[in-house]
Amino acid sequence: MAASPNYQLFEEIVAQFEVPSSIVVRALETIPIELAREGAPASRLTDQHFRDCFAQVASGGIAKEGLVDLLRFLAEHPEKSASEAVGAAGLVGVDEAGVEAVVKNVVASKMDLVRAKGERAAGPLMGLVMKELRGKADGALVSAILKKEIQNILK
Repeated sequence: MAASPNYQLFEEIVAQFEVPSSIVVRALETIPIELAREGAPASRLTDQHFRDCFAQVASGGIAKEGLVDLLRFLAEHPEKSASEAVGAAGLVGVDEAGVEAVVKNVVASKMDLVRAKGERAAGPLMGLVMKELRGKADGALVSAILKKEIQNILK
């Protein structure tokens, strides 16, 4: 990262917001390349877009898993602010009760998997839950709720 042209911005974001440095590196170095490969105009992303995105993550406005979708939207609509983009892109965070509801729904629909694999069903179910939430909830929260729900069923 030290040799990157984004190093100054990286240092600024890490100092200003409580977000893991690995997430900042991914957002600054990898996600724009991924977006460009998909055909999104990633070159339109500005330093301010990145700052605003991390302000949203740090404040809980979006989960870090929603960064790709948020940056994609901002690349396509650079005139928007990150807070406008969160709403327009449908990335408004889901609270714990909302996550619990999604987890219960997914677990109920895959009860045969839970009975067959027990606690090992958490991995496949995690993928289904995260797919449904689309970056609207933190993965650690989803994992904790999912494990608790599986344990309740197995009792």
